[in-house]
Amino acid sequence: MIERSRRLLRIAGWPLRSLLVGVVRAYRVSVGQFVGGRCRFYPSCSAYAEEAIGHLGFVRGGALSVWRIMRCNPFGAGGFDYPPGHTDLLLRYDTVLRAATPTDGVGVST
Repeated sequence: MIERSRRLLRIAGWPLRSLLVGVVRAYRVSVGQFVGGRCRFYPSCSAYAEEAIGHLGFVRGGALSVWRIMRCNPFGAGGFDYPPGHTDLLLRYDTVLRAATPTDGVGVST
């Protein structure tokens, strides 16, 4: 029942989510071309916003995006910062490799 409610809320939020992702993409294509390349984080704030809103929805993704933009200032440290729930292909590959590596030293040459 709860899963069905979540699915209905996700479907109901689709128009707002699509609108906001469209605004972010329009910014990246137009204004972002001239002021881009100065973000202290990876991925850039607009890429973060697009992924967060697309995966987490209008409210939560929008709030995380605003918080990220507020942290992107000359006094911030910057660095790697992905939205919650982000699964990177390399991260998944590394996890598979670590699981396949023997931990008892068998097969490891010294």
